[in-house]
Amino acid sequence: PWSEVSRIDDAEMRALMREIVDRLYTFLIRIDDQAFRAEVERWTLTAQEWDDPRTDAFLAAVPGDQTGPREQSTRQRDEAP
Repeated sequence: PWSEVSRIDDAEMRALMREIVDRLYTFLIRIDDQAFRAEVERWTLTAQEWDDPRTDAFLAAVPGDQTGPREQSTRQRDEAP
């Protein structure tokens, strides 16, 4: 069973998920702040060696305006050979 092989218990997972949600929320509410955006872009250099992110199918299926530049660049990357 999972409980025997897991290295993280429910309380730790709950704390991790809350931290992730809080960070994403903070990121989203600050993304229009130019100073914040510049700092984030500085850190993206560190992530250049990581795998490219993929669009989450569940969130991508949520109705909305999907004509923005982020969606267009993601669509172009996902369609590339």
